[in-house]
Amino acid sequence: MTSQDEKPLATDLLHGAKEIGDFLGISERAARHAIDAGSIPVTRMGRLIIGSRTILRKRFVDEAAA
Repeated sequence: MTSQDEKPLATDLLHGAKEIGDFLGISERAARHAIDAGSIPVTRMGRLIIGSRTILRKRFVDEAAA
């Protein structure tokens, strides 16, 4: 069961550096660099890079508030 506030997992996921970069308002190249440096929290499944809108939003909103 999901609450009304929860979105389906598929709508939360970002696939690849391009989608992650677009979501964060940075270029794909900058996203790749930040991902490789460990600055952006992602999960890797082989060559596939997966990010979560929820986690990215929380990470960067929390950092901005600190």
